[in-house]
Amino acid sequence: MSTSTDNYANINNDVAGIENITSFSGYFDNRYLETFTTGNGFIFVTKPLLFIEPVKPTSTSTQAMLAYNNMKKEPKFVPYLSSEGLNNSDKILPKILSYNEDYSDSNFLPMFTNNGKNMDGLDTVLEQDDSFNTKQGYKITLPTHTTISTAANVTSISVEETANLDFTKLIALWVEYIANVTDGTFNANPACIEDGSLDYMCSIYYFAVKPDGRTIKFWTKYTGCWPTTIPYGNFKYTKGQHDIAELDIPFVYTVKEDMNPQILEEFNITSLKLSGYGKLSDITDDYASIRNSKLLSKTGLAEYSSLVDSTSRGPIVLLETGSAGSNIDNTEDRFILSFGLDTSTNTFVSDKFGDTYIYNPSEFFAD
Repeated sequence: MSTSTDNYANINNDVAGIENITSFSGYFDNRYLETFTTGNGFIFVTKPLLFIEPVKPTSTSTQAMLAYNNMKKEPKFVPYLSSEGLNNSDKILPKILSYNEDYSDSNFLPMFTNNGKNMDGLDTVLEQDDSFNTKQGYKITLPTHTTISTAANVTSISVEETANLDFTKLIALWVEYIANVTDGTFNANPACIEDGSLDYMCSIYYFAVKPDGRTIKFWTKYTGCWPTTIPYGNFKYTKGQHDIAELDIPFVYTVKEDMNPQILEEFNITSLKLSGYGKLSDITDDYASIRNSKLLSKTGLAEYSSLVDSTSRGPIVLLETGSAGSNIDNTEDRFILSFGLDTSTNTFVSDKFGDTYIYNPSEFFAD
């Protein structure tokens, strides 16, 4: 088989796709062009820093006691105190929203990643304005900005509700906290007040990946987000009708940005808890480099190898190159989404055959 023929036959080596961009194909020439398939993506919601403490402090720490008293002030929060919770899930929900980092190993809320079924996509639109207008009614329209479509809007995440109503309860705690802080019933997080931030806001990352579940093709970040609605309306009653409760949870966001490589760096900073480290301003180049980034390769993250190689670390984004030895399908360099070293254990094989099969996305780190 000739080399040119193999380029068209090998679905992992899309040489024809480049030719489709750079040259004409006349007379209905059938060239292979790999298409992008939707339906493969990951949603990551960062945890807020709500000033709540479900466990009664054993010390006289003023900060911890203020957070604990916040929950005692509002009857809707009392069922989530560790001494009052009816089940383990109810006791965990306030902990994963709490400012107290001792309660959570991750800066994300994994339940949205694991159970998210849909997230609204929003276009970026270049606005226009009538810049010239003659007395005959002739108008010349010129482009202006994209601000309207990238700032202050609403997106939503769809999920299937759990038997314990975990999503409804979590959003209820979140929304009720915002309401109580706004009207002055709750004390806000003193640390957030000091640095001028809002403790109830989060960020939402979305990655669209290829069917391999690893290769990132599109990414976006919604910054300054908070939920607006407790989805109680989904618990409607229709006699004889039994459906799985699907929730559509809206989030207001302050700004949206797409395809900026700094988003990938910020994702790694958040996941590895490297707050304030490795921002683009630290790079000496005059432009934002992805190949020289301190945060998108194993080499750049070498001083944090204990975090990167940990089996319990959160997901990170890596620039994988052909020279790394892992692109066995001969594809080009790419960004990959890498979860913890053992998070992809095939539980079916383990349960049925007593063996552990691991699809290891982190083989990139193998020596």
